[in-house]
Amino acid sequence: MEQWDQATSAWLACVRVTPNFFAARVRLAYIAARTGDTTEAKEVLRALEARVNKANHSGDQEFAEYLARVHMGLGNRAQALTWLERAVDARSGTTLYLAVDRAYIPLHEEPRFQALLKRIGLPTG
Repeated sequence: MEQWDQATSAWLACVRVTPNFFAARVRLAYIAARTGDTTEAKEVLRALEARVNKANHSGDQEFAEYLARVHMGLGNRAQALTWLERAVDARSGTTLYLAVDRAYIPLHEEPRFQALLKRIGLPTG
């Protein structure tokens, strides 16, 4: 639990100074969900979905990955994969780190995840 506490403290500091508020809030939501506080994670999920559902957010490619990350925190693997596929379709730069991002380790054996890595040109298996 100590590592999650340290991670939370670090991301709270980021929220105060980051120009990308959503990125830091998403990571906090992921941590909250992983430690059992699903209320915060679901609130962030609703805010992200509202933003994505507004008219054409093609400049917000990272939002699909944000949604995937929160879904991973909540244990929603299928929804996370769906949002990761959208992130890859949108050519989100964050998808370049899928193979090494610890949030997505539980997906490494999933065929859909392996297909995503292949589409991006990252090593699979």
